Formats: sequence, structure tokens, C-alpha cells
Amino acid sequence: MKRSEALLELRTTLSAGSRGGQVKMVQDYLHGIGLFEGVSDGHYGIRLSKAVRQFQQHVGLNVTGDVNPRTWEAMFSGPKD
Repeated sequence: MKRSEALLELRTTLSAGSRGGQVKMVQDYLHGIGLFEGVSDGHYGIRLSKAVRQFQQHVGLNVTGDVNPRTWEAMFSGPKD
């Protein structure tokens, strides 16, 4: 599966209380850019919500604290393949 196809699957909005692999993916990404300092455990808690808000503010998105489609795109839409 191409990265662009995988991105289309990442359209589920994640918010506080969400769990799973997509949450861990966001945690790992934000950890990699220095915004998330918690454990990548797949649980969307207060620390991740704060990191998402910081990311959204940094890239000029509406600051919600939720990983919505625009936030997914800003995080994971790299070069087209």
C-alpha cells in the first residue's frame, strides 16, 4: 500500500480517550519532533492532547487537541509516492 493510500485510512478523528495503533502512531510522530514526552502506549491522554494542540498551533491549524483529518494530513502527508 502506498503512503498516500495509507493516509486516506487515517481519517478517523482521535481525541481524549481514544486507544490503539493510530494513537501510538501520533505519539511516536510527536515524540520524534520533540512535542510529546510521554510513553507511546496507544492511549490518548492529557499529555498527548497538549502535544497535539502545540503541533496544531505550530503549523497554523485550528487548535482543537483532536487529531482530525487536517491534523493527520499535516503530520503524515510527506512527498507523494
